[in-house]
Amino acid sequence: MIKNQFYIDWDTPIKQGGSSEIFQGKSTRTAAGSSLLRANQKGTDIFTDKPVLIKRERPKQGYTQECNSPLTREFHVYQSLRNRHGFPRVYWFLEITGYRLLAMERLGPNLEDFLNKHGRRLSPIIVSWIACKLLRRVECLHEQSFVHCDVKPQNFVLDSIDSPRQIYMIDLGLARRYRDSKMLYAFWPTQSPLGTPQFMSVRSHYGYPPSRRDDLESLGYLLVYLFRGTLPWQALDALTEEERLGQILELKTRTTPWQLCQGLPEELRRFFKHVNGLGLDDNPDYDGLWQMFRGLYSRFLQL
Repeated sequence: MIKNQFYIDWDTPIKQGGSSEIFQGKSTRTAAGSSLLRANQKGTDIFTDKPVLIKRERPKQGYTQECNSPLTREFHVYQSLRNRHGFPRVYWFLEITGYRLLAMERLGPNLEDFLNKHGRRLSPIIVSWIACKLLRRVECLHEQSFVHCDVKPQNFVLDSIDSPRQIYMIDLGLARRYRDSKMLYAFWPTQSPLGTPQFMSVRSHYGYPPSRRDDLESLGYLLVYLFRGTLPWQALDALTEEERLGQILELKTRTTPWQLCQGLPEELRRFFKHVNGLGLDDNPDYDGLWQMFRGLYSRFLQL
């Protein structure tokens, strides 16, 4: 029993990575009104019929202070996004026996799963619909003074794999503030690259402070990936991780937007042109980019 409210019975985690494990779970209520959270394979709340996902952060040296904990950071970012569309609902966050636990609604498959289901290539009408949704998610996060720092297919999930109507942004453990409470740009010191190499921005490879344009550059790579099912720097023969990172960076810097988007809708090149022209603290034209992809969606809808 946790705080006289929660019982947890851990089963095999459905995912492990970084500093945390992820479990499926369900919550019930006893006659006394306490909640029962039980990690299992079904993971359904018997009262709301909504699934529950539980993230457990493993003890790790360096996370002794709360601010260093990715799971704590993720919880605080979710709290700032309460009642916003396109982000999972958080049920509770607590710490017990050295572990930090975060319970939230469990949603559908991610965009990588969706891409696999559709033969590793998506049509322009589907990608343009996805682009409109993802732009709004990124914009909403940026409005709260955060950048995601790990925009990739696995960090966006659907409400349904067969007939999706909504896309949610998840995994905010790497999120960073790009401005402080006085709305001044928050300059982070040069650091190790944040994010997933295939999708991170060129500036992120160099460890520069994360900014809104970096999230958008990653989003551009993601959209190209959804069109093609791959990126030019994926199939590399590097022997070490350091060599692989170097080869990815070299290919990204050598590949122009025209080359990267060759054979794809012109809107993709225009997207990269806008993003590459942004300064460190420039405001992206989210509405203009959204209108551009909305126009692409409408054009293919009429075919």
